[in-house]
Amino acid sequence: MAQRVDRELDVNPAFYKNQNYFRHDQMFSYWAQIDAVRNQEPANVLEIGLGNGFVSTNLLWLGFDVKTLDVNPALDPDVVCSVTELNSQLKGQKFSMTLCCEVLEHLPLEEFERALWNIASVTQDLVYLTLPLYGRSYGISAHLKIPKAWRYIDWYVRLPVGRLPDMHWWEIGSSKASGRKRIMDSVRKYFDVVVARRVFGNPYHYAFLCRPCQKCK
Repeated sequence: MAQRVDRELDVNPAFYKNQNYFRHDQMFSYWAQIDAVRNQEPANVLEIGLGNGFVSTNLLWLGFDVKTLDVNPALDPDVVCSVTELNSQLKGQKFSMTLCCEVLEHLPLEEFERALWNIASVTQDLVYLTLPLYGRSYGISAHLKIPKAWRYIDWYVRLPVGRLPDMHWWEIGSSKASGRKRIMDSVRKYFDVVVARRVFGNPYHYAFLCRPCQKCK
């Protein structure tokens, strides 16, 4: 199992330029992250998990103060460290908003809460977190224009079939230990959850918008 962790450190940046990272559903996830930041207008942003840099590049272009962090030095993040070491590596720095999207499933499940505590401890106001949902989705998404408002309609059934991607230790629902209720209970130990739902247009990703609880600040 240790080999799976080591592979995260060896990922070539070209990996994030393949078709999977530019599918329309992945673009919906990028849009959701950027939109969450624009709606909140934070003073500064920490992005955990640089990936192909699409989100941070666009946020910088929009004028936001963004710091990137990743365990893989080949991606050239501002800070190189694991999400489980944030508190010690950032030495008391606080960020108005933290993004951590499709990152924590790359850690063993027993490190999940340690990572959550570290994220909460470096965040002043809001966290936007996404995790993958295990299985295959079947359903419909719609983006409707009605007078004076946009409305999103999103209905999906997710079947617990398939296999975990090579570099995922777990996904929500991939085992009894990572069932949705257990994951939600872990998140609520460290955060006050404002919104929890599938990402519109990408039912594989489940998003949490939350605030660090008082004991973590």
